[in-house]
Amino acid sequence: MNNYQVWLGDGVGRRKLPLTPESVDLARVANDVGKFTITVPLNFNTNLLTRDAWIEVWRRSRRGRVRMEAENAWLLQRWTEIYQGGKRMLKVEGVCFNALADWRIVAYTPGTAQADKTGAADAVAIAVVRENMGDLCTDASRKINPAYFSAPAVQALGMPSITESLSRKSVKDALKAIASNAESQGAKFYWDFSWAGGQKVEFRVYKDQRGK
Repeated sequence: MNNYQVWLGDGVGRRKLPLTPESVDLARVANDVGKFTITVPLNFNTNLLTRDAWIEVWRRSRRGRVRMEAENAWLLQRWTEIYQGGKRMLKVEGVCFNALADWRIVAYTPGTAQADKTGAADAVAIAVVRENMGDLCTDASRKINPAYFSAPAVQALGMPSITESLSRKSVKDALKAIASNAESQGAKFYWDFSWAGGQKVEFRVYKDQRGK
């Protein structure tokens, strides 16, 4: 797979080691957590592998342009030694950045402004993310370092107004409920945690189509 280049990073995306893949399988899922499986020769120190390490997959096109495959980096979750074609290989598996939303909950009690939401779907989604993992967290220990994460203050996509009670839901389930509510009113709403260049992840919202 000479047209692929894979980089193993640390937990905040600093590159540590290039890997030479024998197979690459990436699956993004709209409004949910995508997964990846990559097999590489077992010819490096596996002590460099850590859970939640970044995995970057770059692909060279026929015209020679190199771009990040699936427009995102990934988070390593597990690795397994296997034999393939008589060779010792390592199967590495993980998830896309949307998993960040699955690892946080709406940690506010019912009846609070942070738990019971009414407003445009995009504005509510952004507020939920900022209040539970971003700059508006009331508990500083839950805030992701702004050097590595950001969410927009406003987006104004013209989405319908929704009302949701979100206390104790995972942030992912809260975002899925917001999208479902918007869809019940005839609007297509998408959200994504995307690579924003360098070592930064950005929360993004879209109307009608992801990436538009």
